[in-house]
Amino acid sequence: MNAPQMRKFMQEEVGLWSPDVFRLDIISAGNSLVCAAYNIFKTRQFSCLFKISPPTFINFILAIQNRYRSTNPYHNHIHAADVLLTTDTLLKAKPLEVTIILLCMYAIPLQIKLQSV
Repeated sequence: MNAPQMRKFMQEEVGLWSPDVFRLDIISAGNSLVCAAYNIFKTRQFSCLFKISPPTFINFILAIQNRYRSTNPYHNHIHAADVLLTTDTLLKAKPLEVTIILLCMYAIPLQIKLQSV
């Protein structure tokens, strides 16, 4: 794991709508889900809130990450890290921004369906 690159990634990409999770997986030596989850755990102070020690949390997330089948090209630990980081970004967003995002999520499929009629 490359600690300086990891810190830089967490500072620059976490909070963006589309962080480069493939790069995260490379610099974390295949531990993108663990790194993403631990970053959220630390920044949201879940250790104090839920009285969970960092080693216990890391072992739990590592067990989850290890259960993903690496042969699946889409539903794998990298996708899980992407969903986790995006969900965290969504939860931090302003209410109006969330409303607009949700409207767009529903409007695009509807627009595609209407265009195909």
